[in-house]
Amino acid sequence: LDSRFGLRNPQIKKASRFHKGIDLNYSCGGNNDLGSPILATHDGIASIDNDPKGGEGRSVTITATNGKIRTRYFHLQSINISEGDIISESDEIGKMGGCGYGKDDTYTSHLHYEIQININNEWVSIDPTMGEGDDVKDVIDPQKMIDSGCWENFINLKDAKIISNKLEQ
Repeated sequence: LDSRFGLRNPQIKKASRFHKGIDLNYSCGGNNDLGSPILATHDGIASIDNDPKGGEGRSVTITATNGKIRTRYFHLQSINISEGDIISESDEIGKMGGCGYGKDDTYTSHLHYEIQININNEWVSIDPTMGEGDDVKDVIDPQKMIDSGCWENFINLKDAKIISNKLEQ
């Protein structure tokens, strides 16, 4: 886990002030995992942005069929699926990259990963580790959230440390 969810970069101009996901680089840093497979973390319908422009670069969004949970995968080197594809948990959706702002090598290769919940028709980012740690093993499983319906618990959640800055109370 390279970069955590939450406030960051206050001293860097044009940098994100609130990181809405986590950055993962699973081969000890650097570009040694460039091109590694990226797998979907839950079932859903794919939306694709295959344009490397913008800070996110090439990206995939997978929205659960219940319309309540989605995950976002940024900075991909390539995308293996098409707009509107039905995706199953563990399907390979793309390859790890470092793309952004129109270039394939803007960043060191990593995956920016977000989990969002639809609350009152607004997508709200939640901390993928629920504030529990700095290791990939601490990342929550969105498929379990979908299957159990526990996403509903976030609507009444008062703990602002795991909700994006839009819902601070």
